[in-house]
Amino acid sequence: MMNKSNFEFLKGVNDFTYAIACAAENNYPDDPNTTLIKMRMFGEATAKHLGLLLDIPSCENQHDLLRELGKIAFVDDSIL
Repeated sequence: MMNKSNFEFLKGVNDFTYAIACAAENNYPDDPNTTLIKMRMFGEATAKHLGLLLDIPSCENQHDLLRELGKIAFVDDSIL
């Protein structure tokens, strides 16, 4: 188990994404498949959090959410 997470900056800001990221870290390198799944969950949760912060209406799926985020001028396409 790690002493300090690389995702400490999320603690208290978004505890759900923090927990997912810590789970990914704790599974690496012993279980890379779980790490990949947790990191995908982290990405999806981060996009949902960003959508909430930007008042994007709830989307039916992740693809629609990313498309809506892409319509916002200051959201860099490289992170989508």
